[in-house]
Amino acid sequence: MTPTVRTPEQVIELIRAEDGYNPDLQYVAGPDPLGDPGFEVIVQSISLSAGGGSGTVEVWQVYPDGTYSRDN
Repeated sequence: MTPTVRTPEQVIELIRAEDGYNPDLQYVAGPDPLGDPGFEVIVQSISLSAGGGSGTVEVWQVYPDGTYSRDN
């Protein structure tokens, strides 16, 4: 099986589209923390971060085939 998402940039674009390109959201993508294939994407609210918190509003798992699921 050839992965359809290979880079953090591709994964972020996929989730940005799911979130409707909200300008208040920023995205951080990295390897899955459990070592599974794919990526974890942390979505943070810029306005909530400015208030002193982490700003995390969503965490997504994106799999190599391009499917994804929300962790929270």
